[in-house]
Amino acid sequence: MEIVQRALSKDEKEDIKQSFKEYNLSLGIEPHAKEELCWIIQDGDKNVIGALYGDSVWDWVHVDILFVKKEFRKQGIGRQLMETVEAYAVANSVVGIRLSTTSWQAPKFYEKLGYEHYATFDDYAKGHKKICFRKYL
Repeated sequence: MEIVQRALSKDEKEDIKQSFKEYNLSLGIEPHAKEELCWIIQDGDKNVIGALYGDSVWDWVHVDILFVKKEFRKQGIGRQLMETVEAYAVANSVVGIRLSTTSWQAPKFYEKLGYEHYATFDDYAKGHKKICFRKYL
């Protein structure tokens, strides 16, 4: 046996995914359907000024990116997008929402929305932190 670093072929990736699914099934864990999620806010000219995207897997929603263009910040757009994903999550009976941000981005924003800080990674970018949040619904 040897350990090598190289890219996997498409077939190799599929074989690994199938083996992973079979292992989960052997433990009684049903396969998950991963649904990509995306909401955008547009200006009057149909330009995207804010977006939230992520996915729903098993009983959780993961927010990957929440972004509002600089000139539109502090107008409630981020809150509106988060309320939208929360409404989606409640309507789909998920357990909760998880996300991460960095120390220079928006940790206080998520705290104001009731998200609980549950993990921190120091020096995620040298001198900064990655901060993980969750909200049980």
